[in-house]
Amino acid sequence: MERFVSPPIDQLEKLRQPLTAGERLIFDLFNEKLAPEWEIYIQPHLNGLRPDFVLLNPNVGIAVFEVKDWNLDAMRYWTEERSGKAPKLCASDGIKSFSIQSQNPIEKVFRYKQEIHNLYCPRLDGKAGFATITAGVIFPFARQEQIDSLLKPCLVHRDMLRWSNNYNPISGAEAIAEGRIDLVFPESRRSSSRFMTEDQANDMRNWLVEPDYAATQRKPIELDAAQRGYVTSRTQSGYRRIKGPAGSGKSLILAARAAQLLGEGKEVLVVTFNITLLHYLMDVAVRW
Repeated sequence: MERFVSPPIDQLEKLRQPLTAGERLIFDLFNEKLAPEWEIYIQPHLNGLRPDFVLLNPNVGIAVFEVKDWNLDAMRYWTEERSGKAPKLCASDGIKSFSIQSQNPIEKVFRYKQEIHNLYCPRLDGKAGFATITAGVIFPFARQEQIDSLLKPCLVHRDMLRWSNNYNPISGAEAIAEGRIDLVFPESRRSSSRFMTEDQANDMRNWLVEPDYAATQRKPIELDAAQRGYVTSRTQSGYRRIKGPAGSGKSLILAARAAQLLGEGKEVLVVTFNITLLHYLMDVAVRW
């Protein structure tokens, strides 16, 4: 049985947000160690959320993972307790201290699990169905002892500590170096769950499969000779007016020209008549 991976493996080097070194290690671990029934979704779009990995097995359950490439020896990290709020994750580079709470992986996976259960898989059976969702954090380049010490207050606040070994696994460099999928993802050893069905898996797949527009953004723009000339050349006066019917490629030329000038170190102002067209032009510029 061939594993389903989205985006396809041959497209991983072309992602708009490239995999980090740690994320690539984790993907290789999942791909090598998991049973082929486990589907792997990379950086899926979940209504504005972008977890690093979501794993899905229609017979077993769902897993969402946040990967942090942090070297906990490179800076000082700590948590600050806050009354009635989640502990704040902080760091210091030796010169200044700052909050990194927006990157707190415990808060991220807590939210992922809540939304998967409540929004994306509404047919999961209450609290029992909640057990079919694993929410884990992986630090490929940090020691387990460091991770446990840093994140314990955050886990306690979210009442995740008692379940961390099974449904909220927190793993470090030792487990990754040894290829210990049983530590990184303990529930992967299961072959079935009475709370998971194919219908529930389909509920989740509808959200996980990479949308067509994201795949299109990895394809380079193809221009004919005349269009390419407009993009790469400059008139003597510096002004150029292009006219043409709808669909003739005016927007392609505009966006590609803007990207070309940015690549030359220039600043560019693009003025358009609506926000939708602006978003389209930005996507085209990225592809160029």
